[in-house]
Amino acid sequence: MWYNKIEFNNRNRKKVELIRFVSYYNDAKIYKGVGNRTSREKSITYFYPAEMQATQ
Repeated sequence: MWYNKIEFNNRNRKKVELIRFVSYYNDAKIYKGVGNRTSREKSITYFYPAEMQATQ
């Protein structure tokens, strides 16, 4: 998804781009299959359901 779209000049650049992609994938990308939430939001509601219901 990200690896073939970027030309990496060195190892450090590859590391930085991987960190950026993982951050986007977990924190910003919305997934229809998990109720229009990010994967991080889905994980939080799955592992901590009582805390999420108290804040709603």
